[in-house]
Amino acid sequence: MGTKWGVRIEKLCKTCGSIMALVPSKHEKLFCSVACQSKDRETAPLAYCKGCNKEFRSLISGGQRMQFCTRRCAWDKSKRVTAEVNVIRKWGQLAKAERKRKEDQTKMLNATVKPGPYSRNCLVCGCKFIAGTFGGPAKMCSDECKKARKKILPSYRAVKAKAKAKRRKANRLGEAFDPIVVFNRSGWRCNFCGIETPRCKRGTADPSAPEIDHVVPLSRGGAHTMSNVQCLCRQCNNFKSYRTMDEMIQLLSA
Repeated sequence: MGTKWGVRIEKLCKTCGSIMALVPSKHEKLFCSVACQSKDRETAPLAYCKGCNKEFRSLISGGQRMQFCTRRCAWDKSKRVTAEVNVIRKWGQLAKAERKRKEDQTKMLNATVKPGPYSRNCLVCGCKFIAGTFGGPAKMCSDECKKARKKILPSYRAVKAKAKAKRRKANRLGEAFDPIVVFNRSGWRCNFCGIETPRCKRGTADPSAPEIDHVVPLSRGGAHTMSNVQCLCRQCNNFKSYRTMDEMIQLLSA
């Protein structure tokens, strides 16, 4: 239906369902009268304000339900979000300035250090050698002395000893296998509660994340073999801990 103000659009009232013929300037109108609007205000669903967290009647505004009880709450929420964004931006600017300062300082130091040899004693073999000062004076006379220095450091010895202990333990108590094979064998489901353990959650802290569990725990003499491992969800694995499957069933049935 056309008028001199434009084409009228027929729309249903949200309260009583009657047909309204609206001009273009009133296309967003939702109620046919003030009475229908008041009735909708009385029957509007309860919601919690995102600003002050108080309960209020969520009316329709602009085609959707209101999220704030008052304009003051909406304005305060907007100011808090803006302040948080500004703080994050300021942190980023400070970090960027600090990185640039360190880069400039490094460039300046590299530009001022002049290459010049001088005599010093090697830390490993003790012989005298000519050490250059460009990028810092050398401490060892050769690559062989550098390798020997690494081998006598405590950190190097500790790492090598730990790796050897792991290999000895694996050879003595178990065998090498791929955890994915165990998960595929169980169909990516927990062997205790039966829930799905999706592959995408592996390595996360989600309660349904798949994890390898020893049927007989290693602390109780179990072996690290394919026949002694199973797939459990993270929640069941944490609950099982050092127990066996029979002990878990007895504990839950008690």
